[in-house]
Amino acid sequence: MRKLIRQSTNLMQFAKSAKPKKKISQQHHKHEAAPCTLSPGNRECTSGHARQTEDHPGFFTSVCLLFCLLEPTTTHGLPPPPAEHDRLSPSYQKTQKVRSITKAIATFIATDLRTYSVVNNGGFRLVVRTMELRYKLPHRKYFAEKEVPRLYEETKASVLESMKKPTRIVLTCDAWTSVATKSFVTVTAHFVLASDKNGWKLVSHVLQTREMSESHTGANVGELLEKATAEWQISDKDLVLVTDNASNMVVADQKTKYVHLKCYAHTANLASQKALKLAAVAKLLARIRQISTFFHRSTTRLHLLEENQKLLGLKQHKLKTDVCTRWNSAYKMTERFLEQQPAIAATLLSPQVGETSLSVTLIHFLYGSK
Repeated sequence: MRKLIRQSTNLMQFAKSAKPKKKISQQHHKHEAAPCTLSPGNRECTSGHARQTEDHPGFFTSVCLLFCLLEPTTTHGLPPPPAEHDRLSPSYQKTQKVRSITKAIATFIATDLRTYSVVNNGGFRLVVRTMELRYKLPHRKYFAEKEVPRLYEETKASVLESMKKPTRIVLTCDAWTSVATKSFVTVTAHFVLASDKNGWKLVSHVLQTREMSESHTGANVGELLEKATAEWQISDKDLVLVTDNASNMVVADQKTKYVHLKCYAHTANLASQKALKLAAVAKLLARIRQISTFFHRSTTRLHLLEENQKLLGLKQHKLKTDVCTRWNSAYKMTERFLEQQPAIAATLLSPQVGETSLSVTLIHFLYGSK
């Protein structure tokens, strides 16, 4: 910095002794710029600068010389952006690197279940531009109509090739409803392949998840399964169908003539739910569920519970609530309640919670009084 200041001082002294240039005609200003004879690169000054140089020759001459001392190829330590014709040149856009980036973005959209509009987001475009300045991000319609369908066809071909090897394939099928109240049916294929490293390898492919607006009768589900096996070219395989215990799935199996196995987890859940409905067990679970709901409905109570967990040296765990379709959720809810019982009791007895009929009932339950 001191060296630059010293050079600028010398330049100012040199500029004072410099003779003024001859006046440049107005017509010359209008059509061409005045060349800078002091610049090694013969930089051109604007006509406005040339006019002002007539009145202040020393100042503008020194500024011109200082500008010539700086590196013209960098700006704040960053490499200069490529020329517009280089960034948008058709030859670059057809390179393997560009195709790889475009395919990676399509894979990101499909794998992470992103909307196509993500390519229009400012943050995403900034990331892409930072990684490759010359890359021109395609429009979202390009990904929706070309790139993602192309990726689907490539993946489908790979799945079809992998399912040619096994002789027996297990299909799992289940219907579900989205938050938008649309019904879907998912079909998944499972098979085992020999592996050099581990001996055996379980391979699973989600063949399809498609909307089913028709009634979920056994006949309709069976027809859907037959179409799926035909599309994925596995109709000639030894197929086994695994479903829950729903009656429509039983009818669907009768239509398809596959070997039918009922889901063990679903069967165990049905048996466990009957045991959990016993009067004594149901009453106990209802109280624990009531305590969990009591805390989840108030941020103040949750905060007090967390503070008591810290004071008592308990783990910072939240209370759980069971789900009727998962029998083990009742076990996990009870386990968490027993773990946090000291903190729960301390919170219910806290003056911040207040004495309500519900809190009194819960306290009596905790201490075993009627």
